Amino acid sequence: MEHIMDMFNNKLFFNFIFKYKSKIKNKLNN
Repeated sequence: MEHIMDMFNNKLFFNFIFKYKSKIKNKLNN
């Protein structure tokens, strides 16, 4: 069960980083 939770948390974490990077790129481009 913990393993599944770790995978789930990692997925959320990477999604967050990905969105955050996209926002920064947009700000730099604008």
